[in-house]
Amino acid sequence: LAGIMAAALSSASTFLSLVGFSASNDMYPHKDCSQALSLRFTRLVMLAIGLLVLIASFYFPPNIFWLMLFIGTVFTSSWGPVALMSIWSKSITESAAFWGMVIGFVGNVVPAGLQTFGYVSLPSYLDPVLIGTVCSLCTILIISKLGTVSRAEAVYRMRLHRTPAEEINVTAVKTT
Repeated sequence: LAGIMAAALSSASTFLSLVGFSASNDMYPHKDCSQALSLRFTRLVMLAIGLLVLIASFYFPPNIFWLMLFIGTVFTSSWGPVALMSIWSKSITESAAFWGMVIGFVGNVVPAGLQTFGYVSLPSYLDPVLIGTVCSLCTILIISKLGTVSRAEAVYRMRLHRTPAEEINVTAVKTT
């Protein structure tokens, strides 16, 4: 039981860190400010998200698992295709990534809301996370076909695939 609880807490803290960092990184441009100001903003956003989760856990105690499951599926459908394609696809554009996240979010939340409030009964093969993911993927593919990848986007993607020189240490790799 302790192992199961440790795994659950580890997953929850990782997910909370992911949400907090993503929110702080996407909400505020960090290019024009000092590292101290950027760190302060990130910590405040993490605190706010932590407090929201704490309040939600008191408000929905028996349903907190389902709330976290829903939030996890929303991230999966809206950010999953964008995250994978941003690294592995040479054709995804910035606008395709943006609209893929928006449509994936809406494509998951609307059917999930309709199902939760009893307006529709979806079969298992039309789970809201699958609907959102397919909508996100189709949106990305269509909008990417209509645009072109800028040179800056292409260079940034290529740099993602390069291992930084400071991380190439034969002794450390052997130890790992």
